[in-house]
Amino acid sequence: MQLLAMILSLCTSAALTGTDSFIAGDRAQRSGAFEHAAQLFSDCAQESDILCPYALSRAAQNHWLSGNIATAETLFMQVLNDYPEGPWARMTCARLGYLYVKAGHAEKAYPYFDHVLEGLEPRPWFMNAVALARARTALVLPAHAREGYDFFKDTVMNAVSSADRIECSRVLLGSSDREDRLWGCYGLIRAGNLKEGRAALQKEPVYFRDADNTFISMADMDARMEATQLHAEAMSRVEACIRQNTGDAAMRAWLMLALREQAVQDHSTTSETLINLMITYFNEGRDAGDACWWMAERYAKKPDIPAADRMYRLLIGKCPTHVRAPRSKLYLANHARDQNLLPESMVLYQDLAESDPKGQFAAESFYRCAQIAEARNDSAGNQRFLGLAAGVGYGHFFAHRALYLLNRQKGLTQESSGRMTVLSGHDLVAAFPFQEDHKMNLMPMIVHFPAYPRLRFFGQYGFEEGEWETLDCILNSAKSLEKLWYPAIAEAGYMHTLMQYVWARGWGINDGKPSLLRQRLEYPLAYWKAMKSTGTAMGIDPFFLLATARQESTFRAGIASGAGATGVLQMMPGTASWLADVDTRVTIDHASNLKSPCASIHMGGVYMSRMLQRSGNNAVYALASYNAGPGNCDKWRKKFSGLSLEKFMDAIPFPETNEYVKKVIANYAAYHSLYSPPEKASEYTVE
Repeated sequence: MQLLAMILSLCTSAALTGTDSFIAGDRAQRSGAFEHAAQLFSDCAQESDILCPYALSRAAQNHWLSGNIATAETLFMQVLNDYPEGPWARMTCARLGYLYVKAGHAEKAYPYFDHVLEGLEPRPWFMNAVALARARTALVLPAHAREGYDFFKDTVMNAVSSADRIECSRVLLGSSDREDRLWGCYGLIRAGNLKEGRAALQKEPVYFRDADNTFISMADMDARMEATQLHAEAMSRVEACIRQNTGDAAMRAWLMLALREQAVQDHSTTSETLINLMITYFNEGRDAGDACWWMAERYAKKPDIPAADRMYRLLIGKCPTHVRAPRSKLYLANHARDQNLLPESMVLYQDLAESDPKGQFAAESFYRCAQIAEARNDSAGNQRFLGLAAGVGYGHFFAHRALYLLNRQKGLTQESSGRMTVLSGHDLVAAFPFQEDHKMNLMPMIVHFPAYPRLRFFGQYGFEEGEWETLDCILNSAKSLEKLWYPAIAEAGYMHTLMQYVWARGWGINDGKPSLLRQRLEYPLAYWKAMKSTGTAMGIDPFFLLATARQESTFRAGIASGAGATGVLQMMPGTASWLADVDTRVTIDHASNLKSPCASIHMGGVYMSRMLQRSGNNAVYALASYNAGPGNCDKWRKKFSGLSLEKFMDAIPFPETNEYVKKVIANYAAYHSLYSPPEKASEYTVE
């Protein structure tokens, strides 16, 4: 042990120079002073061997932005020739690819985009734009066009975002291949863009084989659908044609369109009949289950709960492996409980929890079983189910809630929940007992690698270069050093990219259980200095800020939502400007640099402190205000004034906010479960 300590003492961090020039260059670039930025990055390259390749790549990028294409191309090529190996290589190839696209040289751009993405599985989230650029570039190159259209088709089928699906669908509509265009129609319809989807489908020469082997047009099928409103037997003619065309993508698209249009016109019975036909003839893939879910949600919003439950049951029964099946079962159980159908709800909850005991809904399902047992005066059952809920583990609201109730029964409430200061005075959740890791911190063994100070520097300022540095560390670090690099990456703010690979590789799982390090990677002390100093200044537990940031962005500094919320704590530009006007703690510099982790954390801390203050230091109300706006929260507080905090959370009518509040509180409890109190907590990383 003495020898190891001596070795560690000799490991000194690689000196990082040129940071001031790099920061100034970034500031100039953001202000649009591209020529000045190029000079500052060139200065940085002269000042710092460690930052040189990155700085030269940024200098080239700014020459391009200022219109000096030839200079930019030369400088990009210099980086690739002089520094061919390193994390900057993929990044520079991506930038060079964008330059060639802008210059109209798709044939030059494509190989660079292809090199960037080569061998990456999974593909890091921050490379989605590169993948899209490669696909768009491929479309104009005859040798690669099919690859491009296949990318857009895959996105249409698998994208979570409707906006992404619509964008890719429109690209497919421009293909000369009819099948591609039909997938474009399909994507628009699946995304809910029914008018555009119908218009696109009508442009195609769509003919369906009828029961008598003659062909009918799409207009004929539409006429048959209209006839079903007058003559119920007309539906048999619709089904007969569907049966003859189960292998036709046009029929799939038309059926998806028809069932949605019928629902929009409040022809719900007809829509449900078409959904059953979708299940019968197109049950492969997600479409049938999606249709059930879509219809159930329409009913739930009316609200027509019995009809919604009918569709949830249909989804569970006919599409049991669909991604929405577990949530459908949860909603069925909740609705049964709301109607006091306790035996039915108990069966559904138990089935859901026992089918996946560590799954997304296990803790909540076991917890609801405990509530039902309590309502039946079954104290033994109540304790058993609370124990099962708590056993799901940290990071699940209902697991921490169950633990709190178990501790209260044992008289241990203060011991497990008292250290969560933001929740003090609220009977809500408990942290799991903290177990200190007494192993020697070996982090000094990697500080002499140039990647280490770069990672810390890029992370501190939210520079995109840190993502590329992170990827290189993940892909190329020695296996024996992963336990050192991974905490450094997560604490620098790059948890999201890291966890893509950790999850894919099953890293840190031993005998089916995550190690303490693996758990801490999922809940890192990201940007800890800024979090701790901001929390202290605002009178907020730093772990509460971490918990909020984890839910808002998974600590990604450069991410922006569709609505425009940006940065680690997802501040809206309008909110940031308002804060700068009304609160002296926020400056114009803060508000104009939303992608800076420090600025985002500071503004998020100020805003959260204001929400806590106006909520009487009630964390639940503050979180609801942070997510949905204080005006909405005020309405809910007035409407649900007689409810406990737990029931208030369940009653929040915005589904996103309903889950958001619980997830942040669960994150908060998880941090207090995995680390010593904030005043004692320390990073794995070292200065």
